[in-house]
Amino acid sequence: LRRRNLPLDASLSSTQRTVELFLGDACDHLDRPWDLRTMARQCGLGPTRFAHHCRRITGMTPLGYLAARRVERAARLLV
Repeated sequence: LRRRNLPLDASLSSTQRTVELFLGDACDHLDRPWDLRTMARQCGLGPTRFAHHCRRITGMTPLGYLAARRVERAARLLV
């Protein structure tokens, strides 16, 4: 890859992108007892920075986002 001199897409290596990927993956692990510190640690961020990115991406707090996803999953299971 170094020889090809490919341009780096900074949007793919940002901390916001890390949170986006985490939130997508967390939906597969809704049964885990997530808390703000644990989620932030998974992304290599502090709780405040993680919450900031989560609000920016989802419009919700991290725990609010997880609660909404859990309710959606429960609703699907009931159908």
